[in-house]
Amino acid sequence: MAAPHVEPASATDAEDIAALHLASWRRAYSGLLPRSFLDGLDLEARRAQWRERLALPHGDDTFVLVSRDGDGRPAGFASA
Repeated sequence: MAAPHVEPASATDAEDIAALHLASWRRAYSGLLPRSFLDGLDLEARRAQWRERLALPHGDDTFVLVSRDGDGRPAGFASA
C-alpha cells in the first residue's frame, strides 16, 4: 500500500471526481438547499463536465488536484 498523496488530476479521474463533487455538495448543502434540488443533481452531467474540463489544456492559472488514499483511489479534489 502506497502512502496517501496529492497529484495533478488527469482525464481518467473525471468519473471519480464527479462522484466526489456530488457527494460533497449533498453533504455540505444538506439543510441549506432544498432536498429536491440536491437529489436532482445529475451525476452523468457532472461526469461530462469533468471529462471536458480535464481534457482541456490548462495554463498556469488553472489546475485540478486529486488526493489519493493509500490504495491510489481518489479521496478528494481541489480545483482553482
